[in-house]
Amino acid sequence: QEAVNNAQEGDTILVSAVEYFENVESSVPGLQFIGKRGARWDGNIGQSEGDCLNSEADGILVQGFTFRNGRTHLRLYGNGILIQRCTFQGGSSDAIYIGGDGAIVQRCVFQANDSGPYISGDGALVQNVVCSWQSDEGIHVDGADAQVLRNRVSYVSGDGDEETGIYVNGSGAVIEGNSISNNGGTGVYVNGDGALVDGNRFRRNDSNGINLYGNDGQVLSNRFQFTDGTGVYVSGDGNLVSENTL
Repeated sequence: QEAVNNAQEGDTILVSAVEYFENVESSVPGLQFIGKRGARWDGNIGQSEGDCLNSEADGILVQGFTFRNGRTHLRLYGNGILIQRCTFQGGSSDAIYIGGDGAIVQRCVFQANDSGPYISGDGALVQNVVCSWQSDEGIHVDGADAQVLRNRVSYVSGDGDEETGIYVNGSGAVIEGNSISNNGGTGVYVNGDGALVDGNRFRRNDSNGINLYGNDGQVLSNRFQFTDGTGVYVSGDGNLVSENTL
């Protein structure tokens, strides 16, 4: 916290490869939190669960940490936030909550949290993420023009339509090249017009593979194996469902 208190806009806070037990708050724009290999950040202090980092500022970068325990590891409000090359383990709520436009979460691992990344804002990008053993949801985005690309989501135990592998609420979503397997709920749930759900692989999910609610969407070239529910469920006008393998 002392480093943040003394920081100015655009500064870099470089964290050594040790374990930290801290609940940090920041309002400094453009801060870069960079962990060296082996840097660990634990949100539990004594018997109290807290957020590892709670920030209200644009342009925040978080890179290279292993986050453990606590409530929400990263609770970030602002635009242009970038989270990359981090591991999130054992959070009792969303591993990440981002409220703002243009968020990017990439090359991260989420294990045994309540939920993986939760983003509320337009233009979000979630790519090359591994998300497993979440108790509620895998990836959740509320906002227009989301891109969810080349992620692996497995063993999410939630069993409702919205407690699912990948959930997107907003128009213009692109959900492409993901692997969704062994989940208790729906593989992909999309609520919004103009969605593209393309080239995803579904295996051993306990509910529908894809639920699409909206108009003028496209569901193309997806592959389904051992799905207990319907492969593709679509509600809306002008949607195209083509070249899927059931």
